[in-house]
Amino acid sequence: MGVISGVLDALNSVCLWRIGVRDLLAGTRELLLCLERLRAETARRVAEIEARGATTTRHGVRTSEWLHATNWSTLGDARRQVRAAVELAARPVVQAEALAGRVGFDQATAIVHSIRRLPCELDLPTVDACEQAMLAHVHEFDPDLMKQFGHHVVTVVAPEVGEEADRLALLREEARARGDRSLTWARDGLGSVRFRGQLPIVDAEPLVTMITAVTASLPVTDELGELIPIHRRQADALK
Repeated sequence: MGVISGVLDALNSVCLWRIGVRDLLAGTRELLLCLERLRAETARRVAEIEARGATTTRHGVRTSEWLHATNWSTLGDARRQVRAAVELAARPVVQAEALAGRVGFDQATAIVHSIRRLPCELDLPTVDACEQAMLAHVHEFDPDLMKQFGHHVVTVVAPEVGEEADRLALLREEARARGDRSLTWARDGLGSVRFRGQLPIVDAEPLVTMITAVTASLPVTDELGELIPIHRRQADALK
């Protein structure tokens, strides 16, 4: 690893003002590529450290705590770094592309994240096909666009599977919404009752529509000409 430090020392000693614009741009572009490869290599090593439990054995701390001890990142960032490294290691094809510099590190993590979010019903060949489809667009999509593409990559790779997956995802979403429905209230002892709750959209929309319609018909100012806040007018709509 001393070789890398030596190269950086040599680069640090270069007087940038002596470099022509063309060489400055080309050199910076090469550095950016090297930086992406270094990030991928660092992640590969972090994943190996995590897999071995090396920091626990040697220092009695988790990998994320060991990274945090450098004071170069928060504990939350260190945990995310470990998680991203482990997830990338689980997709060796994407990892290899990142290590070779053919995929940016953030692009690689976007691909891996998208793969993790694929419907659990998909078989391995379809998952691998989705991975290849995303890798084929690395020269067109930045990390944000790659995430967007990942949301519907199944539909591109296997339309019939994607439609069924979307249907099942919608059913799961509706089931979660129904399971999360609630309505509670409590008297505050000061003459008021506090309400708290949530409803699935399909159940809530008629209520929201009714309150919105009634609110629109109510005065926007009181007897003194003062503006009545919208949240109070919506409460008045329930009278």
